Amino acid sequence: LNLDTCEVEDRNVWTAGSNTALGTAEVVLIDGESGSVLQTIPIPELPEAWPGWFGFYGGAVDADNNFWATQLQGGKLLRVSHDDFSYQLFDVPGPEGGYGMTITADGFVWLTGRATHRFDPLTKQWASQPLLNGEEVHTGGCMGDGGSILYRGSYAQIHGIDTQTLQVVKTFDVGEGGDDHIWGVAVDFEGYVWGVPRNGSRAYKIDPATGQKVLTVEGLVSAYTYSDMTGFALHSIIPE
Repeated sequence: LNLDTCEVEDRNVWTAGSNTALGTAEVVLIDGESGSVLQTIPIPELPEAWPGWFGFYGGAVDADNNFWATQLQGGKLLRVSHDDFSYQLFDVPGPEGGYGMTITADGFVWLTGRATHRFDPLTKQWASQPLLNGEEVHTGGCMGDGGSILYRGSYAQIHGIDTQTLQVVKTFDVGEGGDDHIWGVAVDFEGYVWGVPRNGSRAYKIDPATGQKVLTVEGLVSAYTYSDMTGFALHSIIPE
């Protein structure tokens, strides 16, 4: 971060995808200034985890600039080394795996679906905990709060998950009439939790201390998102 201009400099960008055919998945590192491709890493053995999906669905960078990616629902968890561009594939807990994906400040990789899955990069082991009503609940995005809580969308609610025990420790009733599930979940730099319905017409700002909405932003158009929409997740991993 250039403190004189408040601009981030000399940063590169990871991305990943496929050419909509089995065996074409690849990860690409792009120069953050010029947009030129610095490195392409083919992942030919990546499976078709969901019908018609041959690439990745979630991606995040860890504190060592390594790239992690997951597939839609089941499939594999991928790690690409920033140092030598080698990669590893890890099986995802099944059968349905998950949808939301993030990395928290403690280095854990998270995948959320009908259960909450935590991957420890040091031990290469998963820990999983289903929601009490997991058979009835799919999920959207997830994000850590920089401390001990992972927030995840669960239809009309946002659940706070203890990152050590994987137990639900907070439940926010967020959704209102006309909402199509709380799909986007984020934490901002003041610690507030945001929820965005999948049909994308409004966004809710929640005080995590009280569970109450402190702001509803109306009139949005196609705001459907489940990414790091505040930038807090990346900042908590690689602070400037």
